[in-house]
Amino acid sequence: MSEKTMDLATSRNCVIVGRCSDYVLRKYGIPDENMLNVFIYSPIEKRLSNCKAELNLDDPGEAYTYLTKVDKAREDFYKHYTKHKFSTNKFRHLLIDSSMAEFDKVADIITNSAKVKFGIE
Repeated sequence: MSEKTMDLATSRNCVIVGRCSDYVLRKYGIPDENMLNVFIYSPIEKRLSNCKAELNLDDPGEAYTYLTKVDKAREDFYKHYTKHKFSTNKFRHLLIDSSMAEFDKVADIITNSAKVKFGIE
């Protein structure tokens, strides 16, 4: 996993989603000024609503159980590879509550943040 991430990060401009990239890139010497680490989150109520809609779940308890399992798996994965808590902001530059706007607007926020950070017009 980290070998492929590093190959991409050192050979071209790219977007890496997940896979502990906020930690892995630093671990392998990619300078902080060459990356923008974004963490997208949402309140549980919005996540439950999305989960029910996307997975066609009628039972709120089933959606909650599913989200709990997914969150636990993410936390365990992150902790295993980084030795840090998934909720840490130590390696992240930008945190966005995705419930505040439509997906395209959240994407615009990230894009504009990258333009500012990297001096792109």
